[in-house]
Amino acid sequence: MSDQLRETRQKLERELGAIMDKEGALTAAECDTYERIEKELDELDIRQRDADLRERFNARQAEPATPKLTPGPAIENTASKGDEWGGYMRWFRSGGQDRSGLENRDLLTSSDSAVIPTDLQAEMVRLFGAVQGVRQAVRVGSYPTDMKVPTVATRVALTAVTAEGQAFTETEPTFGEIDFTTDQTIAATTELSFQIMQDARPELVSEINQQHAEEIGRLWSSFYCNGLTVSSAVQTDALFDSSATGVTQRTFASATAPTASELIRMRYDDLPAQYWNGYGDLSWVMGQSMFAEIMALLDDNLRPIFQPQAGSTLATGLQGTLLGLPCYIDAAAPDNTTGLDAIVLLPRNAYRIVDREPGMVSQINPYAKQAEGLTQINTYMRSVGRIVRPEAIVVGTMA
Repeated sequence: MSDQLRETRQKLERELGAIMDKEGALTAAECDTYERIEKELDELDIRQRDADLRERFNARQAEPATPKLTPGPAIENTASKGDEWGGYMRWFRSGGQDRSGLENRDLLTSSDSAVIPTDLQAEMVRLFGAVQGVRQAVRVGSYPTDMKVPTVATRVALTAVTAEGQAFTETEPTFGEIDFTTDQTIAATTELSFQIMQDARPELVSEINQQHAEEIGRLWSSFYCNGLTVSSAVQTDALFDSSATGVTQRTFASATAPTASELIRMRYDDLPAQYWNGYGDLSWVMGQSMFAEIMALLDDNLRPIFQPQAGSTLATGLQGTLLGLPCYIDAAAPDNTTGLDAIVLLPRNAYRIVDREPGMVSQINPYAKQAEGLTQINTYMRSVGRIVRPEAIVVGTMA
C-alpha cells in the first residue's frame, strides 16, 4: 500500500475509533459519519487493489523475452527441502571456504547429535508459550507518534435548585491528561550460523520468530498486569493494583478463594452502574489458579456460578461466563494467595494499551555479521498501558 493511501487509511481508522469510544448511544449524525467512513475505506481498498494489479501487470510486461543468466548455483526450493529462506541460505555460502570453526550449535541440549534431525522428521515438537489474556479484555490501539489523551478529572456538580431571579450556580469541570509517551521497547535477537540453517530441515527461522513474538507478548502482558517502573517512574500502569487512585477494592474473607456472594458484590455493588453498559463490554481478568477456584464455586442452590455456553463441550473447549461476563486468563496475573490482587472486573475502555506503529516488528538480517557466517533474527515491540477510567475498575484482593 502506498504511503499516502496508508496514511489516509490510518486516519480514517482513528476517526472510526473516536466515534466508537463515545460513551452512550450514537447519534444519527455519528451513525451517518461512521457509515460514510466505512464506504471511504472500501473505496481505498479498491484503489489499492487496482494499483497492485497494474504494478504486477507492468512488471510482467517488463520481463525479458529470454531468461536471465544468473551466476552461481540456482536456488533450490521444494516443499520437501525447506522454504524460500532456507533455499537462499543454502545458496549463500562462502565459496567453499572452511568455516567449521564458526559453527554455533548451542541450540542443542546434547552435543553428540545433529542440530535438528534432517530427514527423520521435518517437524518440531513445540514448547508452548504462556497464556496472555489482558490484551483481549482491554482496549488496544496503535499510534505513529507520542500521544497524550485529555481526561475529565471532575464533572460539573449541582446540589440545589435555583430560585427565580437568582444567579445561576457557578460550576465547572476540571481536566487532566493521560500520558502515553512513556512507551518502552522490548527487543530480542538470536544469531544462527549458516551451517545450522543449512542443516536444519524444519522451519527453524519461523520457530525462532514465533518464540520471539510469544516471549515479547508474555513480558508485555506481565507489565500490563503488574506494572513497569523505570528509574522510580511508572511507565506502564498495573491493572492488578487495588492501591491505584480511584480504583475500587474488594477484600475477600479467604486467602485462597472468593465466595459466590463476594463476586456478586464486585459485579453489582462495587462497579458503578453507569459503567455496566456505557463504557465497553465488561469482563473478568484473572490467573489460572483463581479460575480453577471459581470453577468450583456453587451458589445457594448448588449450581456452578460459572455457566458454560450452550455449544461448549470437552471436545470444543470449555467456554462460558461468570455472572454473565466473559473470563480472560493471563499467566502473568497474580496468584490467589494471601494479600495479592488476584482478580479484576472492568469495562474494556477502562484500561488502554497503545502500541507504537507498526506494532511488533520481526526482521532477518544476514548482513550485519556476514563475515562471521552469522544471520541475526531480530524482533522488537514498543508499547505502553495506562488506566484511563480508574473508577470503572474493581480489584479483588485475597485476605
